[in-house]
Amino acid sequence: MSQEFETAMLGSVGGLSKPTSSSEPNEEAQECRNCGAPVHRKFCGNCGQLAQNFHKPIGHLIAEVLSDFFSLDGRVARTLPALLFVPGRITRSYLDGKRQRYVPPFRLYLLSSFIFFLVFFSVGQSKHWFDLRFDPVMADDAAVTQTTDVKESSVIPEDVSKPVVTDDAAGDVTGDVTDDTTDVSDGLEGIALDPGEILKADGRVNREYLDQALDDMVSSPEDDISFLKDLAHVGADVYDNPKVFLGAVQNWAPRLALGITPAMILCLIIVYPFRKGVYVYDHVITSLHFQTWLYLLTTIVLVLFWLGISEGWWLFFLAPPVYIYRLMRSVYGAGRILGIFRTLFILSLLTVFFVFWILVVFALSANETADISRQLTQN
Repeated sequence: MSQEFETAMLGSVGGLSKPTSSSEPNEEAQECRNCGAPVHRKFCGNCGQLAQNFHKPIGHLIAEVLSDFFSLDGRVARTLPALLFVPGRITRSYLDGKRQRYVPPFRLYLLSSFIFFLVFFSVGQSKHWFDLRFDPVMADDAAVTQTTDVKESSVIPEDVSKPVVTDDAAGDVTGDVTDDTTDVSDGLEGIALDPGEILKADGRVNREYLDQALDDMVSSPEDDISFLKDLAHVGADVYDNPKVFLGAVQNWAPRLALGITPAMILCLIIVYPFRKGVYVYDHVITSLHFQTWLYLLTTIVLVLFWLGISEGWWLFFLAPPVYIYRLMRSVYGAGRILGIFRTLFILSLLTVFFVFWILVVFALSANETADISRQLTQN
């Protein structure tokens, strides 16, 4: 069973060998890597092994994936509209054995995830979502502008700005001012970091001041805050090297996104533990189709946002519950009431896992950024 899954996943990446049909002969026979027999077709006639060589340049693989995906056989035109607007139709058809007319689920999932991350990071860079650095020049300009506006809007007449105050009134006024000043100073006593000192003139983090501020926050000399200092230095490395951090996120996010598939499969197993005629394979196909739909929906929302149509964000929050509900009704034949509860349960678990996924991506990317920063400092 494991060999079948491995062969299906590799073969579904795209048309990685020719001929693409097992019935079409190949004039140039090649030797089977398993038994050594000459192979004239897609599979070896002696042992049945898939006669494909997956060790190819990445550019060649991408070209073959795109060529196979956008081939003019009508499968894309049949798959995408049904997947986007009719939840569960192609999933149910695929599970019933009607597979030739649709794009294979894993291949569709890979391509949709590739397009999503490409669009996400492109839109994010164009909209400056990943700009972590604080620009002191812009902040000074904003502060000067704000101070100028306050001065211009606070013009006080001369007779009002210099009132004649008696001794009693002066004492009252002085007492009030003194009380207010005391209240403000009491609220600022717990602040240990000075925003004006934590950044150097070049905009980078002042590590010495950061360590000193953390030491001042410790109430007892015996307290060990080495872990807190290490964590603060990792944050400083991320702040000082935003491009390195972005590259690490681009490296880890697509890899860890594959973990959403087992999470979705686990959710479906929990809500359908002993359903007759439902197997893990059914959950795998359902999960791949749902994630493909989610990638495509998010890509569309990002493109709309990039075009200035911000109203498309509501699709991202309202569409998934409706899609999951209709997906389970179509694929598993769920009832209305139980379908609603199962939908809420799956959404809750996926939300928790998604938050955990973000934290893991951030932690691994920050750790990689810190390692690269230390290597650059040592060199």
